[in-house]
Amino acid sequence: CQRTTQACEEVDECAVDVDPCAESSSAAVTNGGPAQYCKNTVGSYECASCSTACAGGCAGSAPADCVSGCTEGYQPRPDAAGSVGCEDIDECKAGHACDRQPNGGASVCVNTAGGVHCAACDNSCSVEAGCTDPGKANCIACKDGFEKQAGSGCVNTDECKACHRASVFFVFFV
Repeated sequence: CQRTTQACEEVDECAVDVDPCAESSSAAVTNGGPAQYCKNTVGSYECASCSTACAGGCAGSAPADCVSGCTEGYQPRPDAAGSVGCEDIDECKAGHACDRQPNGGASVCVNTAGGVHCAACDNSCSVEAGCTDPGKANCIACKDGFEKQAGSGCVNTDECKACHRASVFFVFFV
């Protein structure tokens, strides 16, 4: 607290010439961790971690706060005026292809923050058509033995029920 005439005034410890977090940030990066930035708190400060999107320093914890480059899986924001700022690369939109699952099932590309992975489509999805996201509600088409129902996705066809209706119909008209 910096004493003025009658009251104390909050001092921003981060707004000094020497960054109080510079040494701990350097040590964190040397040990494979993210860089750190100074975060002012009431009466003190804390050294907080930069986003893993930041290749160097940052001014805050979000990818948009990166100031010196982006890590793999991120790119500079096209609208970043004056600072670097980073945003996630959507590898799925960029054409990342997924192979079929080991059991022969379809896969779908799932973008993650700074990366990508392939997830198995539900086993009710047609292998040829695939899915838009994991889960039976996201099948593009259903495989044989399943039918698409609104709100439920692909559900198992009850062949016995259909067969029973046909036999009752046949007996009634014979």
